[in-house]
Amino acid sequence: MRSLSLPVILTTASLSGSALAAGGAEKAPESAQAIYDKAVAAMERKEYAIACPSLEDVVRRVPEGIGAKLTLAQCYEEQGRLATAYAAYLVAETASLEAKQIERQKKARTRADALRPRLAKLTLFVSEVMRTVKGFQIQCDGAPLDPMQWSVPLPIDRGIHLVTATAPGKKRWEKTIDVRADGASESLTVDTLEDAPPEPEAVKEKPAPSRPLGLARTAGIIAGAGGVLVLGIGTALGVVAINKKGDSDLHCNALDRCDSEGLDLRAAGRTAGTASTVMFILGGAAIAGGVTLFVLGSRSSDAKAAAVVGPGGLAVKGRF
Repeated sequence: MRSLSLPVILTTASLSGSALAAGGAEKAPESAQAIYDKAVAAMERKEYAIACPSLEDVVRRVPEGIGAKLTLAQCYEEQGRLATAYAAYLVAETASLEAKQIERQKKARTRADALRPRLAKLTLFVSEVMRTVKGFQIQCDGAPLDPMQWSVPLPIDRGIHLVTATAPGKKRWEKTIDVRADGASESLTVDTLEDAPPEPEAVKEKPAPSRPLGLARTAGIIAGAGGVLVLGIGTALGVVAINKKGDSDLHCNALDRCDSEGLDLRAAGRTAGTASTVMFILGGAAIAGGVTLFVLGSRSSDAKAAAVVGPGGLAVKGRF
C-alpha cells in the first residue's frame, strides 16, 4: 500500500542544496556512483521496484546531486507514481535554481507542468464536531495529516490507500480508497466517531512503574514534535505554490507571456514553493535528529547520544 504523496511530502522532500557540477563524479563517493549506475541499468530494464529505492539511497548519500534528483523523479514517473514524481520534480527545480543550473531547472519545471493535469487528488473532509474533539487525528497510510491539509485536494498516487481517524475514548474509524486512474478526484468525510466501550475491570493490568525518559530521549521527542509542525507549515505553503501557479496560467498565453497579474501570481507561487522546500528540509532534519536521539538515548548515556547526532540528506542520473 503506497503512502500518500503530496507535493511536499516525500522522502525526496529533503533533496535540496547546491548541485555538483556536470562531470564532477569524482566528488561523489564511489559507492554512491556504483549504486547509481546499477539503478539506471535497472530503470532501463523497467525494474522500478529496484531502481527507485536505490536512487533514494543515492540521494541520501549525495544530497547535493541534482542529476540524481531528476533521475529519481523520472523513476517515480515511469513507475506510475505521478504524485510522488511531481513532488520530486519540484524539489529538483528548486535545487537547480539555487545552483544556477538553468537547463536542469527548465527540465524539472517542464516535466512537473506536464504531470500536473494528470494528478489524482484526494480530499479528506472533517465535520465541525470532530474538529473540536481533543486528540482527534486523521491519517492516510499511517502518515498523520495536519489540520491545514483537511478539506484540501491533495495529490495522491494510484493504488489502494487506508484512511484512519482516532481520538481518545473513541472507536477507530477507517476506510480504504482505491485510486484507479490518473486525474481521478476522490473524497472521504469523517462525520463522527463512536464512543469506545469502557474497559472491563477484569482485564485492566497494573501499570508498569514508569522510569525517567532521560535527557536525550526527552530532547528527541521535543525535536520530533517540532519537525512535524514545520512539515505541516511546509505542506500548506506547497499547496499555496501549486494554486498560485494554476491561477497564473489563466493570465498567460501559449507563448508563456503573462500580464502583470499573471507575473505577480507566478512570483508569489515561486516564493511559496521555495519556502515550502525550506520548511521540509528543516522539518525532516528535526524529525531525523529526534528519532536518533530517542533511540540512542535508550541504549547509552545522554552525553554519548547527543554527540552522534549529525545532518542527513538524499540524491539522481548520469554524472552527478
